[in-house]
Amino acid sequence: MLRAVALLLAAAMSFPAYAQRDATAGADPGERRFAIESLSLSLSGIRLGRLALQKSVDAEVRSVARRMVDDFAAISQRLRAVSRERGVRLPEEPPTEALVRSQQLAEFSGDAFDRAFMPHAVRYHSQLTALFRAQSESEENPYRQLAEEYLPRLRQHLRIADSVARRQQTAQAPPAFGQQVQPSTPSRPPETMPRSPERRDRPAVLVPYPIPQ
Repeated sequence: MLRAVALLLAAAMSFPAYAQRDATAGADPGERRFAIESLSLSLSGIRLGRLALQKSVDAEVRSVARRMVDDFAAISQRLRAVSRERGVRLPEEPPTEALVRSQQLAEFSGDAFDRAFMPHAVRYHSQLTALFRAQSESEENPYRQLAEEYLPRLRQHLRIADSVARRQQTAQAPPAFGQQVQPSTPSRPPETMPRSPERRDRPAVLVPYPIPQ
């Protein structure tokens, strides 16, 4: 009897430790992929959003950029916190592709910058929303809870960004990187020498073009 009681007490005392180990167990490959891809998108969006806050001249574009910076920063913090518990190592900096894109966008200014920036804002929101939607339908895990929490906000802000981008598309698209804009040439070049009155009034003489035999 005493031995049975001792075994029950030992099991009860070991349960919290087991539960703690289970909560902090290593993440499976799907969770790792979600965490790394989501953080990479978030860091990329933050970088471009901060650039837009510096260069945009459109109030709606700046509002999209501000929401993107704030939301993606909050998501990044949550991803890092959950990943520490799950033993997932995350990147510290945005991917190289985002660094190159921000350098390219920095060459634009004014309305041209806004038109060039918005497609990227829509793409980052769309890709992050797709990742969070898929994770929200996965098995129960801490990343799923994070996805379910932020998915409604991401969907709402994706709709707003898409609406602003469509409005921007009605304006003239910016020239491609490195493309030189050629001035339009007149359809009829100006005459270098004025015609005499008698030649101006004289009817034109048609010279037959020789046809090859």
